[in-house]
Amino acid sequence: MKRVSVACAIALQPLIVQSGELTFRPVLDVSAVTYETKHPDTDEKSDNNALMLEPVLATTYKSQLLNAALRIKNTTVKQSENSAELDKEFTDVNFNSKMGFWDRRLLFTAQSNRIHRAQLGIDSGISDPILNAEELSTVQTNNASMSFSPQRPAYLGMSFFARAGESRTRSNPSAQNQFADIDSDSYSGGASIFQGQEITRMFWNINANYEKTKRDAQPDVISRSVSAKIGVGILSDLHLIAVGSDYNNEGLRGGLQQENISSKSYGAGLEWRRASGSFLGVTYNKFKHEGKETNYVGFDLNWALSPRSSVQASYDKRFFGDNYNFSLNHNSRSWRTRVGYEKGFTSYSQLQLVPGAPIVLVCPQGSLDFSQCFMPDSPNYEPDVDETQISIPTFENELTDEIIIRESAFINLGYDKRKLSMYFNYSYSNLEYLETMRAQRTRAAQLTLTYKLGAKTKLIAHGEYSRNDTLQGTFYDEEVVSYKLALDRALSKKADLSLSLRYLDRDTDQANRALEDTRLSLKYSYKF
Repeated sequence: MKRVSVACAIALQPLIVQSGELTFRPVLDVSAVTYETKHPDTDEKSDNNALMLEPVLATTYKSQLLNAALRIKNTTVKQSENSAELDKEFTDVNFNSKMGFWDRRLLFTAQSNRIHRAQLGIDSGISDPILNAEELSTVQTNNASMSFSPQRPAYLGMSFFARAGESRTRSNPSAQNQFADIDSDSYSGGASIFQGQEITRMFWNINANYEKTKRDAQPDVISRSVSAKIGVGILSDLHLIAVGSDYNNEGLRGGLQQENISSKSYGAGLEWRRASGSFLGVTYNKFKHEGKETNYVGFDLNWALSPRSSVQASYDKRFFGDNYNFSLNHNSRSWRTRVGYEKGFTSYSQLQLVPGAPIVLVCPQGSLDFSQCFMPDSPNYEPDVDETQISIPTFENELTDEIIIRESAFINLGYDKRKLSMYFNYSYSNLEYLETMRAQRTRAAQLTLTYKLGAKTKLIAHGEYSRNDTLQGTFYDEEVVSYKLALDRALSKKADLSLSLRYLDRDTDQANRALEDTRLSLKYSYKF
């Protein structure tokens, strides 16, 4: 496969002929850090001081045809003790572009990201350029996509998409690598056919999707799916409907006894549809899987409770068992509320192509500092090119390209009024690794409070909790708690100063991994 990153260069070609606004935003962050680390298992304690330099260059280009953003960040750490071993340098790159034609009916996107992160999701708050930097892995992802969506077709509508991407990870040779590095290419595509706005007594929605993941250390995985729903009006808003789905997956090996997993489901029922697009449908279905047939009652709900509230819920059966989905969204002037549950079949590489939904937080490109993020009005908010979307679960997956069944639930609350803003998230996930017969349960919570003491000063309190429990297979249980208090002061339009204190505690049943870390940081930021 040719490197998908070539698409990034192609996307920039319109710069030659299309005028637009080009901006550069250089920033220099300088941090002085003093920290103390304790290891309860061995009673070891170490004190150290570090100087961290983080020059950042952010560039954006915006025109009617093309929007693009590039962010390059270099991190250099110099420590006063054991400098030969602890001094580190990293460079992260984030590129994002969108190019639209025909009133954005035809859309091309290209992304390229190079980041450094912990191999295990639960270590994402522990391993950083200062603490346990040797455990950071280099992650390179390149993706490109093309999509077409018609605008209000009269009688027949058709949309389609195609995506391609690659994922590469390289772990530090000195790290205790739990898994083989990822070296995979992913492809996906799909098409939908639906009725136009002039057809009112009948509707249809037929979808076909294809996904392929080529893995270097494991067999390729191919997934195909077809689903359809067709309805005919019989009484006012009441419709007679027929539904069906066919899922097929090839190439699954390892702990599974079979390479192919497939299922079929079809049925009929009634659906109540409103002109606003809200509907509630109930169907009686026959389900076929592994040569067995069962019957079940399924439902599909999508309802606007008010102009500011909506609920979506559904139930059916698939090859991995019962498939429930639920989402509740509510917005007011000050509050944002998201509650959801979903279950899906995916891999790390496929998640890079389609991060997931709904979007819960939108942050500046390349940043995961919750104090700089906001909750959008809609879970379908489309981030700008210089923004990063964070979807649920926020808990990061392991850096392994195994096929997983991911079951997750979340509660998300946001408040922003006058001087006080608040963000809270709790997520619960069950991860089943099909090829190594492992299962884990993860729970994570984040709370951020920001209070404006004045026009130039704000106080930020942040807390995080995460826990990983092994349900099946050989692994270890781990719990991480951290607290951070920061005082930010704007010295001028270009200069900011931040003083922060952080405490982190990791408790685990694996020898020599428990630790406590206390860190005092003074950060000066200058925008050129």
